[in-house]
Amino acid sequence: MKSKHYSLLIVLAALVLAGCRSDDPSQNPDASSDVSSGEVSSEDTSSNTSSDSSTSSTDIYNTVDISSIRSMEAGISVRVQGIVANMNYTGQATPYVTGFWLADETGSIYIYSEQAAQQVAKGYTVTLYGTKGYYIPDTDSGAAASTGYLGMQQLIDPEIVSVVQTISPIPESAINELTIAEIGDIPLTTDITGNIYRVHGRYYRYDNISFVNYSVYDLNRVDSLLAYTQCNGKDYYWTDDYDGKTVEMIIIVSLGKPGVGMWRMNPVTFIEEIAVSPLQEAEYGAERALNEIADAFDVETTKEIPINDELLEGLTREYSSESPKVAISQSGDNNVLVFRVDVLGTLELTATATYGGQSASVSKVIAIREPNEYDAISIAEAKSMADGEVITIQAIVARVTYKSSMTKQGLFLIDESGSLFVYNGADTQANLAPIENGNKVVVTGTMTHYIKDAAIAANQNFTGNVQLADVTVEHIDTNVYDLPTAAILDGSVEDVLATPPSINISSLIYKMEVSVSKVATQYFTNYYLDSLSSTGQLLLYSQNNGRDYEWLEPYIGLEIEIYVGIQELNLKANGSVWRSCAIAVVETA
Repeated sequence: MKSKHYSLLIVLAALVLAGCRSDDPSQNPDASSDVSSGEVSSEDTSSNTSSDSSTSSTDIYNTVDISSIRSMEAGISVRVQGIVANMNYTGQATPYVTGFWLADETGSIYIYSEQAAQQVAKGYTVTLYGTKGYYIPDTDSGAAASTGYLGMQQLIDPEIVSVVQTISPIPESAINELTIAEIGDIPLTTDITGNIYRVHGRYYRYDNISFVNYSVYDLNRVDSLLAYTQCNGKDYYWTDDYDGKTVEMIIIVSLGKPGVGMWRMNPVTFIEEIAVSPLQEAEYGAERALNEIADAFDVETTKEIPINDELLEGLTREYSSESPKVAISQSGDNNVLVFRVDVLGTLELTATATYGGQSASVSKVIAIREPNEYDAISIAEAKSMADGEVITIQAIVARVTYKSSMTKQGLFLIDESGSLFVYNGADTQANLAPIENGNKVVVTGTMTHYIKDAAIAANQNFTGNVQLADVTVEHIDTNVYDLPTAAILDGSVEDVLATPPSINISSLIYKMEVSVSKVATQYFTNYYLDSLSSTGQLLLYSQNNGRDYEWLEPYIGLEIEIYVGIQELNLKANGSVWRSCAIAVVETA
C-alpha cells in the first residue's frame, strides 16, 4: 500500500513539471542553444521506431506546428514532427543526400543536415529538434539584399528524436492548389519556400552540353518553374518518364532566385497524366495573344503578331476592336495592329484564338497616354562621363546578351552618336527581362570602366571595359526600330584581332564581311566569324554553350555582312583577346 502511494506521488510530480514547460520556444532563455540530444515521449515509441532516449536541455520544447515556424525569427530552436515529403541532393558528379523536407498538417519546412538525412527516407514520420535559419547561395546574396528576399526557410543543426519507418503520405492539408502561373506571380518578398503545391503542368527535360534542366510549364505554355539542382540535373533522372507529358504532380517550392525574380521547385511525385481539351487550348491561346500587347502606349506603335501561334501548332489567333485608336489588319502571316496616340483615352481590344474547331475570346482595356519626359543624354556624352556618374540615356537595343540558362544579362545600345554595352549583375538582371531586340529604351545606370585585374590592365595600358552598369529601365517603346548606321564603324576580323588592349574598342559596333562557322563537341558549341581573306577567326562570346547564337544557324558556311559588337577584353597576362557579340546580319552574298 505504501509503495502504491509513493508511485502516485512520482506521477503527480512528473505532471506538474510537464505543465511548467514553455509552449513558446521564443520565450525560453535556452531557445538558441545548440541541440545535442533528445527525449522520446511515449507517443513516439513503436516496434518499428529507432530513437535516441537520452535527455538534454532540448527536452523543454513542446512540439510546434510547422506553419508557426514561418513567423519566428532566425535562431529560435523548436521541436517538430512530420512526414518526410522529399529528399534533397547535392554533388555534381555523384549525388548524395544533404537534407529533406518535413511536412505536418499545417505545412512543410526544409531540414538541412546530411547526417540527419541519412537516417530517414521519403514517407517516414520523424520527430526532431532544430534551429530556424535561412539559406541564400553566395551568388544570390547581393540580389537578395536588394530585393528583400529572405532566403530558403530551414531548420539547421537538427537532432532526430525518433523515426517511424512506416511509409505515410504527405498530409492533404499541407498541400495547396495553385497554378504554375499563380505561383510565379507571388513576389519573392512573400516567403513561400517549403510550401507544397498540387499543380497541372507540362513537364520537360532539357539537355545541355554538361548538365540537364527540368521545368514544369503552366498549361498556358508560357509561365514555368525550373527545378533547382545542385547535381547538374542528375537528382531528377527519375522523372525522365514524364518528359513531354501533361501531368498532375506535387512540387515543393525550394528557394527563390532573386537575380531573375523567379522561384525554383523540387518535383515530389507525379499523380497522373491529364488531357487539355481543344477549348481549353483555345482559351490559353487567346490569353497568350492578348498578353503580347502592352497595357498602355504613349507613342504610335506597330505590332506584328503571327497569325499562327508559335507555341501550339494549329492554333490561330486574330484581334478586333471597335475603337478608332487602333487599326487592325492582316498581312501575310501576321496580324498587324497600329496603335494611334493622337487622341488620348482608352480602347478595348479582343483576342480570339481557334484550335481543333473550338474558339475562345478574351478582352482588355488599353490606355493611350502622353509620353513622359526624361532628362536623357546621348551615348557619346555618356561615354565622356567619369566613372561613377549616374546617367540616363535613350537608345535602341541592338542586341540582348545572356548569361547561363538564357537569362538576360546585358544589352548593346546604339543611337546616332555611338554604341554602349550595358551589364547588369545578379542584383539587377531581372530589370532586363521585358526588353527585346529593336526596342527603344530609356535606362539609368552608372558609367564604369570594368577591370578584372588592375595589375595586368596597367601592364597592358588597358583602361577597362566601357560599360553602363546595373541599369534600371525607365521606359520601353516596344516598336522594332532599325539600327542607326551612323554609329557603326567599318571593320574586319583582322582589325579586331590586331587591336592591342591599349586601344580600347570595348562597346564599339563594327560592320564586317565574314563567313560563319561552328564547332560542336560533346561538351560545348562555339560559333565563329571567319575572315574572308585570311585564317583569322573571331570567337563569339557565349555563356550558354552557344545557345544564344543559334539564330546564326541559317548562315553557317555563307559569306555575310554582319554587325559585330565588342563586348569586352578577356584580360590575361599573356594573350588578351577581345570578346565579340554578333548583333545582326545585314545581308548575305
